[in-house]
Amino acid sequence: MILYYAIKAICLPPSDLSHPAEPEPLISIVLPTYNGSRYLREAIDSCVAQTYQNWELIVVDDCSTDATPGIVAEYVGRDPRIKSIRHETNKKLPQALNTGHAAARGEYLTWTSDDNRFLPAAIEEMTRFLQQNPTVGIVYTDCVLIDDSGKYMNEFPALPPSRLAYMDALGACFLYRRVVYETLGGYDTDLFLAEDYEYWLRAYRQFELAPLHKTLYEYRWHDQSLTK
Repeated sequence: MILYYAIKAICLPPSDLSHPAEPEPLISIVLPTYNGSRYLREAIDSCVAQTYQNWELIVVDDCSTDATPGIVAEYVGRDPRIKSIRHETNKKLPQALNTGHAAARGEYLTWTSDDNRFLPAAIEEMTRFLQQNPTVGIVYTDCVLIDDSGKYMNEFPALPPSRLAYMDALGACFLYRRVVYETLGGYDTDLFLAEDYEYWLRAYRQFELAPLHKTLYEYRWHDQSLTK
């Protein structure tokens, strides 16, 4: 038996002996919320359900007055990968994003809304794409539109980055390298409700943006959404 294992070790390729697999990169997900208790559990659960497991979720509570703080505390107590930061005054979405990004430790970063849902393979697929395409700074994907009860409405495809001249072509599901954040800095706090579009315009000047045509996100359309 000893001779068998010795022969097996000798026959293994050198990479198996001297080059252990590299650890998966940490992904930081920022989730800003303000009075988002209606759908917040679904948003957090969609992060927890990811097939890719090496992530941290940073929930930024922008001074909610509903049940949001209790929901966040429940998840923080349940999963050590989930962290929370609370603003003592309401500072609006761009500043909440900046607060979350400043605390993020990941090699890759993304953010999601408290009423939307990642599909289970979203982080894994986007991470793989960036690893296989080292010149790409930001990857973004197709989404589907859902109603307030979570029912399918229609497709929401990712558009070519050249369409940024006319609209927000990236949509709501994306992942970018830390160097993008470190180069561009934070979201513009003077551009509430246009902060993401302006960020992509800045990114487009300096980085390669690439669509991944896989449906990996559910974007909710309802009467209380910021988009509406």
